[in-house]
Amino acid sequence: MKKIAKIIKKSKSVAIFGHISPDPDCMGAMQGLAKILEQKGIKAEVFVDTDKTADKYPLFNLKENFTADIDTTQYDTLISVDVATKRLLGKYGDVFENFENTISIDHHGSRSLKAKALYCETHSSSCSELIFKFAKVLKAKITPEIANYLFAGIVGDTACFEHDNVTPQTHLIASKLYECGADTKNIIFALKKQQTLADIKLRNLVYDNMVVKNKVAYIIFTKEMLETAGTDRTKHFIPEMLNIEDNIFAFGICEKEDGKYSVSIRCKNGFNACEIAEKYDGGGHKQAAGLAFVGDPIKYANKLYKDCIAQIKVLKN
Repeated sequence: MKKIAKIIKKSKSVAIFGHISPDPDCMGAMQGLAKILEQKGIKAEVFVDTDKTADKYPLFNLKENFTADIDTTQYDTLISVDVATKRLLGKYGDVFENFENTISIDHHGSRSLKAKALYCETHSSSCSELIFKFAKVLKAKITPEIANYLFAGIVGDTACFEHDNVTPQTHLIASKLYECGADTKNIIFALKKQQTLADIKLRNLVYDNMVVKNKVAYIIFTKEMLETAGTDRTKHFIPEMLNIEDNIFAFGICEKEDGKYSVSIRCKNGFNACEIAEKYDGGGHKQAAGLAFVGDPIKYANKLYKDCIAQIKVLKN
C-alpha cells in the first residue's frame, strides 16, 4: 500500500476506472478515492463503461459524462478499482492495460487484469474497506461525504453485513465511518429498503414467472417484462428469491441488447456463487457473483441450474 501511495503522491492528475454495471462498492470506492485524492491536491476523474448508473444510485453523485472517451495524455496515473479482469473495464480495457503507469486496487481472489502496481486484500469484505485504509496511509481526512461513499460500498458488498465476507475489521471500519459522519440509516434505506411503484410491478412479475425447485430459484428478465414494469432494477430481487423457504441458490438472467444477457447469482453461506460464475468467465464473491453471455437464455438457465444442483449435492455430501 505504501508503494502505491508513493506512486500516487507523484501524480498531478489521475483517472479512476470502475467495472461495467458498477455496484455500490465499486461506485463507493471510486468516488471515495476521487475525493481523497482531490483533498491531497491531485486532480481525479472517474470513468465507467456503463449507462443509467447515475439514475439508479443518485447518492453516489456520479457525473453525467462518466462514460466519456478518455484522453490519456491528460493523466499521470490510471487506477482501476474493484476490477478483476480486462473485460470488466469494457471499452477502457485496452486503454488501461496499454498505459505506462497503472495501479489496481481490488479484493477479488481470482483476477487477471494487468497493472504495474497491485494492492489486493482478498480477505476484505469490499474495495471500500481498502480505500478507507488507503486514506489513512495518505493521511487524508475522512469527511462525511467520503464516509458516506465508503459506508455505502461496504453495505452493498456485504448485503448489509449479512455475507460471510464480513469480519470484525468490517464492523470496526463501519463504526469509524459512522463516527466520521456517514449517514448510515439513510444509506441502508436507499440501498436495501427503498422501492418505487415500478419495483412493485416488477416484483409481481417476478413472483409470477420465477422457477423454484430443489432449493434453487431463478428467473429470466425479458425486455418485455422490464418495459411492462417500467424499470430495469433487477438485481435486488435475486436476494429476495434466495430468502424463499429453504432456497440455497438464486439467480436472475437479464436481457440487455443485441442478444446479450447479464446474470446475477446469490447463495447462502457455506456455498460458492463465484465458483459457478467463473465457469463462464464471470466472477465476484462467494455469496454474490455475476457473468455475461450471448446466446439462448433458456439454455444458460438450465446450465446454471444444473451447476447449482451439483454444488448443493457435493457440499451436502
